[in-house]
Amino acid sequence: MSLTGATGVLSTPSMFAPVSTPAFAIREVSFLVLAIVTFIFVVVAGLTVYAIIRYRRRPGDDGRQPPQVYGSTQSSWPGRSCRSSS
Repeated sequence: MSLTGATGVLSTPSMFAPVSTPAFAIREVSFLVLAIVTFIFVVVAGLTVYAIIRYRRRPGDDGRQPPQVYGSTQSSWPGRSCRSSS
């Protein structure tokens, strides 16, 4: 058995022209994986572009952070008051 064709040139196997029976199944699975990976890439790239556009620095922004407020007047447990009962 030879890998050369009728012209004597060495033929290169191609994913798009499978020759054996298992090669057809392998090709179909690889196309499925390619489709899934392409979908994931498009979703991630879309979310990245959205985040870049949504959270970009605005022209009037001086880069300072807003005032930071520490502590809370809210109770973390329902039914409890923040005021100390003395």
